[in-house]
Formats: sequence, structure tokens, C-alpha cells
Amino acid sequence: MSVTRDILASYRRPREVFERRMQGDEGLALTYVIIFGLMVFVSLLPAWSRQSELQPELGNFPSLVYSGFLGAVFLAPLAFYILAGLIWVLTRPFAAISGLNIRLGLFWVALATTPLLLLRGLTEGIMGQSNELQLVALVWLVAFITFFTIAMRIAYMRTKAD
Repeated sequence: MSVTRDILASYRRPREVFERRMQGDEGLALTYVIIFGLMVFVSLLPAWSRQSELQPELGNFPSLVYSGFLGAVFLAPLAFYILAGLIWVLTRPFAAISGLNIRLGLFWVALATTPLLLLRGLTEGIMGQSNELQLVALVWLVAFITFFTIAMRIAYMRTKAD
């Protein structure tokens, strides 16, 4: 299946999709996290546009886009690699899950939740800081935690089977 179909299918059959998507190598994990960074960048564009119009003292739109691109595409993947390393260190005493399985799971979870991040960005761009924005952010957080739990269970089962 294509990535976009698998992202949508993750909301209906997450276990099945995650088992299929967590088979890969480091190149696939890097692809997931870079695409996630690009999608985060796109999701923030409406908010930056609103911010540049309503609060010009914080920066004009091109400067916000430039700095945001650096953060989302170059620094966010690095932060996710660090987070995956921390998760590996914390889970090591309890379950010997491989670092690759943790990275594949974490990065696929991040990519699978991008539709909710896009909705969050659109909500912030249209409504600004509001209760609706907090609700969408909460839905994203719940989806991320739920998907990550499923991914770690699959990684653990895969490790036990090996």
C-alpha cells in the first residue's frame, strides 16, 4: 500500500498497518522522520501567516518560514533520534527492544499522526489560540500515545519472537 493509504488505514487498523510498516531498515526510518518534518513545516504555515499579520513585531512571514523550515526539517528529526535513544535506554532493563524497531515505530507513529497536525495548524491559522486548538492538540496527543503504545507492543513481540 502507499504511505498515504497506510496513514489513513492506521486510524482503522493500526496493528495491521504498524506490523507492515515496522519492517525496514534505517533508510526507511530516516525517510519517515524527514517526511514528518516536512509535514510539520507545512502544518505551521497557516499559524505563521496569521502571526506575521497580527503581530508583525515578532517577524515577517519569510523570516518565520525560513527559521521554521530549519527547525522542522533539520532539527526535529535530530530531536526524534534523541528521543528514540532515550526510549531505548529507558526500556532496555525491561525489554530488549532493538533500537531500529523503536525508531521505526516512533517515526511511523509521528508520520501517521500528521493529518491531525495538519488540522491543528489549520485550526491555529484560522482561529488562533483558542479552545478548539487545544481540543485538536489533545486529540493529536491521544492518537500519538495510543499509536506509540501499539508500536512498542509490536516491537516487543517481534523481539520476543526473535
